Amino acid sequence: MLPNLRGPTNYLLALTAFFEILHQSVHFLFLFLAVSGINFINYSTALIFQLHSIFGLTAAQTAMCSTAFDRLLAVSFSMKYDQIKIRPYLFVHTFVAFSSGIWMSINAILFANKYPSIKVTGNMSDLLILDMHILHLFMMLIKCYNLFTCLDSSNNINGAQSDIQSRLLKSLILIFSIVIGGFVCGTILRPIINIFIILNNIQTWYVKVFEGILTNIGASAETPTLYIFRL
Repeated sequence: MLPNLRGPTNYLLALTAFFEILHQSVHFLFLFLAVSGINFINYSTALIFQLHSIFGLTAAQTAMCSTAFDRLLAVSFSMKYDQIKIRPYLFVHTFVAFSSGIWMSINAILFANKYPSIKVTGNMSDLLILDMHILHLFMMLIKCYNLFTCLDSSNNINGAQSDIQSRLLKSLILIFSIVIGGFVCGTILRPIINIFIILNNIQTWYVKVFEGILTNIGASAETPTLYIFRL
């Protein structure tokens, strides 16, 4: 029988949710600037209010990878997984998530020191730097879930069909289509458009906002999906 979502996975989901709260709070500054008519502020000023959101975004993506890795271990090595020492195991996941958030925050601070007067709207897409490294985290997540799906499909072929396996497969399909799809679409949309249309700065900004909507839909969907189809 496949392991359920109790135990370490609950902690990882809660950790991801905590980081997502920090991440999603980024929208308050953007809303204030838009409503007040200020529209643009210096990057260094925006970072004072948004540094925690950059930390939360990066750490949340790392925590998503940790959740994927945890599920992969639970299915592939179920006997050894049950014998894992919980505290050291969760400490490693937590340390990696916090380290990635701190690393991205330091890079943002260094960028602000170098270019303090760049005008931004306060939107997350204006603040992100080194986004290719964030994309690398997404690719890690895709690989983990992809391997997990292959293992689950193999179990379905070689073993008896079960309600647990069916619900697990449904959750993975939704994760691929909504969570991963939202991240991927939010990442590749602008480069694809740029192939066919040369966008000015304002048009580029609107596309980046739309990318952010897709990404946020994806970011918000993983935990409810795993909860709905919990085992």
